[in-house]
Amino acid sequence: MKAMKLGLALLAASTLLLTACSGGAGSESPDAGGEAGVQKLKVAVYGSTEEAVIDIAEEQGLFADAGIEVEKVIVGAPPALVAATQSNEVDIAMIPTILAVRTMAEGVPLVIVGSLDGAPAGQGEIYDSGALFASEKSGITSVDQLTGKTIVVSARGSSFEVSITSALVAAGVDPSTINWVTMDFASSLPALKDGSVDAAPMISPFNLQAEAQGSVVLGYPGSDFLDGAPVDLWLTSTDTAEKRGDALRAFRDATYQAATWANANEDEVKQLGIEIGGLDLDPADMKPMHFFEADVPVADLERINQTLIDMGFLDATAQFTFLD
Repeated sequence: MKAMKLGLALLAASTLLLTACSGGAGSESPDAGGEAGVQKLKVAVYGSTEEAVIDIAEEQGLFADAGIEVEKVIVGAPPALVAATQSNEVDIAMIPTILAVRTMAEGVPLVIVGSLDGAPAGQGEIYDSGALFASEKSGITSVDQLTGKTIVVSARGSSFEVSITSALVAAGVDPSTINWVTMDFASSLPALKDGSVDAAPMISPFNLQAEAQGSVVLGYPGSDFLDGAPVDLWLTSTDTAEKRGDALRAFRDATYQAATWANANEDEVKQLGIEIGGLDLDPADMKPMHFFEADVPVADLERINQTLIDMGFLDATAQFTFLD
């Protein structure tokens, strides 16, 4: 469902300080950092317009009012975010929910600080830009026609493979018949166009390009799988949660306030996303973003955990720890 990968373009446009990730964040004392008692937090992200909630909180003075100063750092792929969080190189990180559940089920001690973005239950078509597309040349128009076909994922075992597998099972397709291939989104576009792959998920703005070249939307497996749970969570390490809990709570509360504003001002948030990414898009062509304004219910995470076990992606139950 990610709206778009922004990479280094985000560096030039963000109103926050962006630097390369460096160690030691979690080892700082709780009151280390800014002037006059202002606490500094290093927040790791992976380049997505949903991170606009941080920019909104900054621009509206919500962080300043809460006595915190946020340094946003782009770490890269989500697994690298997990490593940076666990090793206390950052104070808090934005990590996809499916990856977070899998990581915690494998025994990595992480603490859930809050929820970030996602589609409300049953509204994936409105908010989810991560559609599954079929090549126009394949003649495929529904998921139940994917038996034995070639499907692209960004990485094996990724959130997209999990959600697409769930959609296949629901449609009566045996996932073991699928020829899974790994490819980035930009490379998937021409592969869809020439029919060398049968189906591929897309994120914005690639979804707009896929539609323009005639690829067929088969559905929104990501939001269907999550069923109202957030796409991303804010996570921290147990050590940082203990040492910097007050600052983390202040960050969470400020971003929830920013989320409330963002959900009521969809057009302004679309424009902000375009400016952050340096993209040449008409806001009318973008799907709106939805931000969570409260913590994710543990029941949602337990449901996702059990589904991953049932599907064979996990064999253990996670113990979820929340920052109170």
